[in-house]
Amino acid sequence: MNGATATGRAAAEEFAERTRRAQAAMRARGLDALFAYSRTRGHVRYLSGYFPGYLTNWAVLALPQRGDPSLFVRFDFDVERARAMVGFAQVRPASELLVVDPGARRVGVVARDLAVDEGTPEVWAMARRSYPDAELLDASDLVLDLRSCKSEFELARIDRATRIAQCAASAMLHSIRPGVSDWELVAAAESAARCRGAERILVLIAVDADGVVTEPRGARWNEGDPVQTEITLSAQGYWTQVNRTFHGKGVLRGICQAAAEAGRRAARPGSGVQDVVRAVRRHLTSALAPGSRVEYDFGHGVGCDCPEWPRLIAGGEDAPLREDMVVVVHAGARAPGEDAAFWGGPLQPGPDGGRWLGEEA
Repeated sequence: MNGATATGRAAAEEFAERTRRAQAAMRARGLDALFAYSRTRGHVRYLSGYFPGYLTNWAVLALPQRGDPSLFVRFDFDVERARAMVGFAQVRPASELLVVDPGARRVGVVARDLAVDEGTPEVWAMARRSYPDAELLDASDLVLDLRSCKSEFELARIDRATRIAQCAASAMLHSIRPGVSDWELVAAAESAARCRGAERILVLIAVDADGVVTEPRGARWNEGDPVQTEITLSAQGYWTQVNRTFHGKGVLRGICQAAAEAGRRAARPGSGVQDVVRAVRRHLTSALAPGSRVEYDFGHGVGCDCPEWPRLIAGGEDAPLREDMVVVVHAGARAPGEDAAFWGGPLQPGPDGGRWLGEEA
């Protein structure tokens, strides 16, 4: 049985169930094995509990149609850490990743997701060396389908990550004072998040009405201007994203909050992604004054990666929502030279509309 031993039996059972579901999906497709590769993205972590970390580390999970997986880690010195994070026996340095199964005939390569394709020619060549006589197929969608269904185990971790992000936003709010730099505000948010268990974090910010939410650049806040932020972080292997606006004139902030709420009400199982997009956009366009405009897109999924499927874009894919999904819904608007706002967070679709995760749940 595999699983992240550091978090006990519940994690071990969770990862064992993921293995069973993956192997059932493989049998349905006639795949003899999966070759999952991760450098910075979450496929290997989802299937095993191990995240490579560092800037240049990577890992491969070889999963047969039946039996236990094997994990191969690039850095020899990280093998011991990897063994502590997973519960199966076969954890080895990547130097031992030679021929995994010479008898495999159809092998799925898992290396891309909604945002990033890590399946470089070198990765496919590695898969070819591991399964020399097999037909190699892109099976990333097989694992992405599994990952779109969030278990209670996963929901609890996304909820915790969201609470951490909300604390980070609160720390930023309490650090705002005339002349403060965006560097200082981001540092306040990052410090609060790290102290509460954030593993990785990216805080984007804008401290004036015409600024785009981006990485800090030394700009300083003047009283009366809005502070917009997007806080994206992971904790216990799960990502979340929270969008907030502080100060400013307040009108656009209220409109964006109400638009995000309209998206929440539309997030019902069986409804489409585009129903949520239309609800947010409809409220924004009806409430904004002439000269103001809608900013950014309207959200995306979260889980072991950010972003994950589905993407909430006007005119994009219209996949049906399910109660076992988590999507970030956000709304942004700008009145050039006057005010700007950005608001949202993750929710779980429900029969009476979505449920915000985190402290607002």
